[in-house]
Amino acid sequence: MNTVTEKNVKLYPLTESQQTMFLNLKWSFGHEEIVNICATMHFETEVDPNLLLQATYIAMLRNKASSLRCRKVGKEVMQYFSNKAPEQIIVMDYSNSTQEKLDEDILKFSSTPFPNHSMDTQLYSIRLIKKPDGFYALYFCVNHIIFDAYSLIMQANEILTAYECLRDGKPLPENKSDPIASLEIDNAYPSSDAYKRDYEFWDKEVYGTEPLYCDICGEPTKKDKRYGSTMKLGQVKAGVKQYRLPKATVDKANELASSLQASPLSVFYLALRSYISKVNGCQEDIILQTNIARRGTLIEKRAFGVRVNAIKIRLSLPNSTKLTDALPHISGTVMRTMSHANFSTNRIIDLYEKKFSVPPMNGYDTVNFTYNPVFISEHKDLPIHFDLHPNGSFAMKIYLTIMPLDASGDLVFNYDYQFATVKPGTVEALHEHIVKAINAMITNPEIMVGDLAKL
Repeated sequence: MNTVTEKNVKLYPLTESQQTMFLNLKWSFGHEEIVNICATMHFETEVDPNLLLQATYIAMLRNKASSLRCRKVGKEVMQYFSNKAPEQIIVMDYSNSTQEKLDEDILKFSSTPFPNHSMDTQLYSIRLIKKPDGFYALYFCVNHIIFDAYSLIMQANEILTAYECLRDGKPLPENKSDPIASLEIDNAYPSSDAYKRDYEFWDKEVYGTEPLYCDICGEPTKKDKRYGSTMKLGQVKAGVKQYRLPKATVDKANELASSLQASPLSVFYLALRSYISKVNGCQEDIILQTNIARRGTLIEKRAFGVRVNAIKIRLSLPNSTKLTDALPHISGTVMRTMSHANFSTNRIIDLYEKKFSVPPMNGYDTVNFTYNPVFISEHKDLPIHFDLHPNGSFAMKIYLTIMPLDASGDLVFNYDYQFATVKPGTVEALHEHIVKAINAMITNPEIMVGDLAKL
């Protein structure tokens, strides 16, 4: 990739969401691939590879946020929009190879960091692959500093739209992407009234009292301390396990939530929470770290880029709470907390470091959780499915992503986990418990929260 420094470009500060991602580079100790997000979009029908290549270039050029690059200015990292043409999309032919060889190479691509410590270089790479089965796929490796899961999904949608327009001889829809408006709003946030309201919320409602560290592996806290280690410096090598929850179960979980006027998300929160409670002596006060896309407005939706903040959801529930009360309570707590998600991860960490004398890389949660029910479904004549690929590194013990990867209605549970701190058996036990808890909720809406923790 070209890392020649461009002159006469306007520099912008990193947003707080980007700063959080950038800190992972410092925490990774030589594993800069930790900020790679990697996925493959598989086409399940014949496509014209030349048109697909053109469509991909067009879609990337129309997305101004994809041209963002980082630059070190003194001790500070800034960003700018590059005027350079995108790097060439690599075309690869595996039609005379094996799926095993392709999988092996994708793992190598995904675990390769961007060059020059991500400075003055394009922060995404794309490969057009002809697979051993003869169908085509687009492989993406994007840097989390300029892409999040939402913007990658929307970018894939833009590529499909561009392909259909080229194929059918139709004009492209109006390009509404605009990252600058979002950048300006984010960078004005620290001096806004909204910031003051958010600070008060986190200071009083979430951290009015000190939480208790609850470890996903059931490890106790340090003596006389309520906090524990949440980041493992130098131990970021990670693996991945993946499971599917069938559509029939997903639909029943959604129906249960709807019947109690709760969000479907609350079912998954409670199932995950019940396992953490279980391995921590049926603890009632538990915090989960959750990634929030922050895409509630048109400006935010059109920004592309990275807007995700990892916020803390504090779920304090007596074990005697019935499910009929627990799910609406969780739903309300989650929605209320998400409404203050502009208060960045770093600010939350600073708050409890100051308030409870928590040292760096310590806190109260060991699970990072993302729920994204969105799947691209409007391109009926271009059936697709996605694969997620591990980058081989992760800074927390476990990162659970729940999302659809195809149009089946199934949900995929993707667990990234640290080799040094989590055993594969722990991931299996966690997922087994989550499925048991979901089924128990579906079959017995009167079950108590404490009983879920005993499954």
